[in-house]
Amino acid sequence: MLDVLLQRDAVRPVADRAGAFEPGDAAETVLADFGPELSAIQAGRRVFLAPCLDRAIRRPHLGGGLGAHLLSALVDRKLVERTNDGIEIVEGRRGELKRLIPPPRAA
Repeated sequence: MLDVLLQRDAVRPVADRAGAFEPGDAAETVLADFGPELSAIQAGRRVFLAPCLDRAIRRPHLGGGLGAHLLSALVDRKLVERTNDGIEIVEGRRGELKRLIPPPRAA
């Protein structure tokens, strides 16, 4: 998900703060399907976006306010569900999830 948001310019690294991210130029457009306006996510008590290493796949996943908001929106739409082992795509919903969040393009 982080790769997709970076490629679509929804988020970008903050130049002078290692590991920090800020909304990109296309953030409002890319995130529009997920609910509250970007300003509401930024105004929350959590950091906007904190990449967090996923131990299972050894890749960063989304933490912070943006990650929590996106996960909540996907759970509400019944596209993913929380399990004892983490998060799983709901059976039969993979295609809809891919339309909403296209996989990252190959570099």
